[in-house]
Amino acid sequence: MSKRTISRIMLTVLMFGMLFAIGVVKDGEPTVCVVYFTRHGCGHCENTDPFVLNVLPREYEGKFVVVKYEASLPANAAVLVEYDATYECGLATPLVIFGVDDFLAMEEPILTGLRAKIDGYLAGGNKLPLANGSSVAFENLKVEDLPGDPEIYRGTEDSSLEIPTVLAVIAAAAVDSINPCEFAVLVILLSGVIASGGRRKALKTGLAFVTAVFVMYLLMGFGIFSISMAPGISYYFYKAVGVFALIVGVLNMKDYFWESAEGFLSSVPESWRPRVQKLLDNVTSVPGAFVSGAVVSLFLLPCTSGPYIVVLGLLAHEATRIWATLLLLLYNFIFILPMIGIVLSVYFGLTTTAKAAHWRHKRVGLLHLIAGVVMFCMGIWMLFFY
Repeated sequence: MSKRTISRIMLTVLMFGMLFAIGVVKDGEPTVCVVYFTRHGCGHCENTDPFVLNVLPREYEGKFVVVKYEASLPANAAVLVEYDATYECGLATPLVIFGVDDFLAMEEPILTGLRAKIDGYLAGGNKLPLANGSSVAFENLKVEDLPGDPEIYRGTEDSSLEIPTVLAVIAAAAVDSINPCEFAVLVILLSGVIASGGRRKALKTGLAFVTAVFVMYLLMGFGIFSISMAPGISYYFYKAVGVFALIVGVLNMKDYFWESAEGFLSSVPESWRPRVQKLLDNVTSVPGAFVSGAVVSLFLLPCTSGPYIVVLGLLAHEATRIWATLLLLLYNFIFILPMIGIVLSVYFGLTTTAKAAHWRHKRVGLLHLIAGVVMFCMGIWMLFFY
């Protein structure tokens, strides 16, 4: 292996090492501690999650700490059963537990009564109620000793959703946006349009094509996310996607080291290519480009779905529906940015379709390496660190 190859690997790993960042709870003594049970796919929980996990912890500036349990995880479901046996709080979610005979269950009591209960505890504080009936001051708590898989929310700026998840979405979208087959399809379209109608027509049809890809991928993302949010599915979907990310990562890295320009998950299947070529060759108008973009999005799925599915699995496990919508919009915007760049560059004469195709062919191996490292790191992170 050459020194240049080794340096590429090291730089790529360092660049995406941030994916392993895990939120750290800041030092200091909180005043009020609660245990909060929520569940993916629970409509009431979607309304209480932002209030309990984000709004109130920030409003009380570190004086309100939430130990969150996602009850759709098997280990956490068992913890909920333990708390019910000890505190007789029931198994319904959402649920906030302050202590013995002191809890709030379901959406309306939490949204209307939680702030008042926190205010009532501020003077003297309380200890975190444990599943066995005992309690512990937060400063003496060892998170690793807690049962199940809890998360800590304390109103800091480094919550588990806001930093690692957002960075993972951005990294995966950046990888997806430089996918070799995406470049190839757009270059084919622009080459045909320029030959028949010039650069002005290429601008309009190119942007229509890109818009259609954005809309289709966004709709497909919403559909897969909604299905994966079904009760009891998100945890297993998340773990399955973690394994999938490892496989995609290994296959892409294999394509780099064996100098393959036609990666297993990074090119349109051979049997589909004549149909894609014929479809793009027939584009003569803006509406036609939009329709072609929508149809071609389906053909692109085998070579661009890897990072997208990984992100959808991550969001199904970690994000509320509102957060997921915003992050999917961000993902797909990043995804189409290089396509927009190519269209504008061709229109303003900064490059040609031939040069763009040459750039893609020359760097296809490096693109495989970057995609492989990022996907592999995300798979390890999802399976073992998050």
